[in-house]
Amino acid sequence: HCSRRERQQRNAHLTHPTALGHLLRPPAANVRDPCFLYMPATARARDPLFDDDDGDFSDGDDEDLTIGFDPLFASGFGTMTVAESASMVRSAGAGSTAPGATVGSGDAADPSVAAAPPPPALLLEMQTSTSVRAQCSRFNADGTLIATGYEDGSVKVHNTITGHAAYYFNPKHYGGDETGMCTALRFLPSSASRDSQNVAIVASSTGRIWHWHATSGKCLGARRGAPIVEAEDNQIFALDVRGDGATFATAGCDGAVRVYDEATHKLRATLRGQGEGSSRQTLKESGGGGSGGGHTSRVFGLKYARDDENIMVSGGWDNTLQMWDERCGDGAVRSMFGPHVCGDALDVVGTEILAGSWRDYNALQVWDMGSGQLVQDVPFGALPLERNCLLYSARFGRPGGRCSGLVFAGGSGSNEARVVDRTSGRCVARVSALSSAVHSVDLSPDEHVMAVTCADGVRLYAAPRRAA
Repeated sequence: HCSRRERQQRNAHLTHPTALGHLLRPPAANVRDPCFLYMPATARARDPLFDDDDGDFSDGDDEDLTIGFDPLFASGFGTMTVAESASMVRSAGAGSTAPGATVGSGDAADPSVAAAPPPPALLLEMQTSTSVRAQCSRFNADGTLIATGYEDGSVKVHNTITGHAAYYFNPKHYGGDETGMCTALRFLPSSASRDSQNVAIVASSTGRIWHWHATSGKCLGARRGAPIVEAEDNQIFALDVRGDGATFATAGCDGAVRVYDEATHKLRATLRGQGEGSSRQTLKESGGGGSGGGHTSRVFGLKYARDDENIMVSGGWDNTLQMWDERCGDGAVRSMFGPHVCGDALDVVGTEILAGSWRDYNALQVWDMGSGQLVQDVPFGALPLERNCLLYSARFGRPGGRCSGLVFAGGSGSNEARVVDRTSGRCVARVSALSSAVHSVDLSPDEHVMAVTCADGVRLYAAPRRAA
């Protein structure tokens, strides 16, 4: 055991990054001075955002801010300056907005939050142990199971009706001796073969990928369940599966997007674009609609387009969205400057991209894939005297479904999840005063249940539906 101050000093000088964006985020110019995370612990302790009475930004009891931050960002790789940040805000809030677009309240107080109806009904609560934090969760194809990944690399699957813990995955049993956490997981879709039902793809910060058949407890693969091991020293932070289940893709520490064949588990393509050589200044001057670029830093969000199985969108610490098409070579087909993605906070419906940013202004935005321009700032302001919510997770309701037109998002700061009506900009539901940051938000396939994942476990709520 050690004192609170000893923990502060220890966490402030960690030199080995761990995993997710909320554990590895670089200094955020809009939140405080970029040098803040590199101050001595005694100086940080005087900052009001680290008051003992506050949750996610507390003094180290919740290490969500300082643990595992990457000192390489002190050299400027993948970061942006205060001037760039200010320029980005002006561009994203005005010049990049399409004619007739609705622009939200940014970081201003949002009166619809105070007027929101009572929180949705809590259906089930599945808590984790105090020593192992939950990182991500996902419903299976029929919504009867929900899988949760933890910081020790394990995955637990619960029955969504009873809450019973039905299945358990331990990576150490399948070639995962290195310490790492489960950073992302996806179930194969119902459109995949019958043999693939309840198969989850599990990604680790050690760069390993497992295909785990939850209901049988077996790992699948050509080498008796051994994991796919990516490029040496790469960490995987993002994962998604194509709608038909034919391919899946990963992204992470090295900024590349890798596409795998689901049937053979073999690598099909590595998409990098211009990568570290790309110019952020050129991207801004072009209005965010350039092509051929690539990520210059870690990637934490990756999503296949629902309506075009060949298109993917990725985002991360370099404040860009990159659009990829495997048929067009290894370069990005479009690059958009703006969102600061630190988690599973991307979704794509039709030609629109939803992006959630870990920042206290313009945190929730909709971008157009065709033009590369900002379409809408979805209102996500704070209540008076409350913190803003800095987003780790965001997703659309399914077009034509009971939640069509709604946006679901959650994050840290105010430690909450909200449901916002895109058309009216009104907050229609809010889950607040949670014990820790919201790392993941997911919807059941029938959109009747909303899963909110925090460090202490997963809560299932009755999902609101859009008013007629």
